[in-house]
Amino acid sequence: ILTVFSLKGASESGLFYIPFAVFNVLFLVSGSINQVSHPVLSGMEEPERQKRFLRKALKLAFLGTMPVAGVMFFYAKPILSIFGSEFSVSNEILSILLFSFPIAIITEGVYFLLFAKGNYKSVLLLGLTANIPRIILYFVLVPIYSGVGGAIAFVIGTILQMILTVILIERMGIRIQYG
Repeated sequence: ILTVFSLKGASESGLFYIPFAVFNVLFLVSGSINQVSHPVLSGMEEPERQKRFLRKALKLAFLGTMPVAGVMFFYAKPILSIFGSEFSVSNEILSILLFSFPIAIITEGVYFLLFAKGNYKSVLLLGLTANIPRIILYFVLVPIYSGVGGAIAFVIGTILQMILTVILIERMGIRIQYG
């Protein structure tokens, strides 16, 4: 938000802020499920129980938020117009951010598992993997694409974090599967 504000001004910053805030409200719902799982995972000694609990927590986070995210993805314009008709033009930003939503749920769930296991180096790497490319891309993409560039930078950071997450959970022998 600060990058958009400093590079594009208050108007563009507002058009980015509202979709980003809507995305974050939805993400906080799934995040609360993952955050509650942290002390439970910390108290479990057996890795198999931790893996099963992680799968259940992720399923709950998905079931609790993905239907709403799907509706928001397809109806971003009318949802954003609730905040004022001028915000409906930022529907593309919200849709781009929501593209990363399922990925973000998984990465956050694994983040809390790694934190519960005391694997702080991996937790740090996950954060750096997402945020360093985001910061660099904010300064590259925002001047060209405004708020859409900020959303793209956010999604790219989330995708890179997911790649590292998959590598880490493969090493731990965790398969996240549904069916």
